[in-house]
Amino acid sequence: MLKKRKQKKNLLKRNYALTDSSLLTEMDHAKNDIDAILSHLNYQTDPDLIDCYTYQLKGAYLRYRFLLKQTQL
Repeated sequence: MLKKRKQKKNLLKRNYALTDSSLLTEMDHAKNDIDAILSHLNYQTDPDLIDCYTYQLKGAYLRYRFLLKQTQL
């Protein structure tokens, strides 16, 4: 089980090898995206647009979480 986790981490490192500065830049962009989506979401009254921004927020949050995990590898 532990060996499988190490293999998975190594695979992630190879596929998504980012430099520290580019990783931090990507995290900053993802955080800005989340803030912008939240800002738009707060002022919407149309149910379709609320759904749209909710899905965008979920995607941006998952991207930020992925990048955060990359910093911990």
